[in-house]
Amino acid sequence: FFFFVFFFFFFFKQKTAYEMLRSLVGSEMCIRDRHLIGQFIEWVADISNCLNSDAWRGEDVMGIFFNEFNRYKKKSESGQVFTPEHITDFMYRLLEVNKNDRVLDATCGSGGFLVKAMANMIREAGGSYTKKAKAIKKEQLFGIEYDREIYALACANMLIHKDGKTNLEQMDAKTEASGKWIKKQGITKVLMNPPYENRYGCMKIVENVIDNVPVHTACAFILPDKKLEKASKAQMKRILSHHRLKKVIKLPEELFNAGVTTSIFIFETGVSQDDKDILLVTCKQMGLPL
Repeated sequence: FFFFVFFFFFFFKQKTAYEMLRSLVGSEMCIRDRHLIGQFIEWVADISNCLNSDAWRGEDVMGIFFNEFNRYKKKSESGQVFTPEHITDFMYRLLEVNKNDRVLDATCGSGGFLVKAMANMIREAGGSYTKKAKAIKKEQLFGIEYDREIYALACANMLIHKDGKTNLEQMDAKTEASGKWIKKQGITKVLMNPPYENRYGCMKIVENVIDNVPVHTACAFILPDKKLEKASKAQMKRILSHHRLKKVIKLPEELFNAGVTTSIFIFETGVSQDDKDILLVTCKQMGLPL
């Protein structure tokens, strides 16, 4: 498994999903590369067979690989912090996602929230070999990722789950173009852990998402505890005049080993905050140590 990580990140570095596929069939490929690709495909097929059974519980295989890779290097690249599996499952249950929902993650990383949603929705639908399972994979999961390499990782993740038609797009989630794309999808639930640094435009991403999903959409974001306080007054006035913050669930400290304390912020879109109550909850411990 660890060799798989190194192979993926160094052989496919600087390549888009399309370029990756071209690399597989390129006539200029040397014999050694063809042999390595052959081994890679065999390993992916073995992993895929395991994941596409009813025993699969929604573990984000690519996210696990990436986290192990970064742990080995003692650092995280490009501000990428992937969401632990028990947190994706917790947020799925918090929003009461069901088999008929249309789920969006506009900063999808390796696809952790999407594969968790896929697994739980398919299990509710009766298993991997039902017609509903095919519809879930093809029509009900939506993701955006800005980083080209991580986007390729998400595509590979979905391909491993025999899902080549999931709606994944490489674009900037804070732009007008991404907002228009989101608006077309008829989203019913949002599960996200956007990058926290200001240079990535965290709150711009949040605002762009909640402004472009339908009214009454439940949206859950993992954000630094003080992110809303540090946002400009003008921005927060815009957000809360159009959307309601319903719940804040404070997560255990150093959950992501990034020196940031975080909470889950749950919004209902299209309903102004006014004087409505906000439920505040503190989780002192959850899941297993990372």
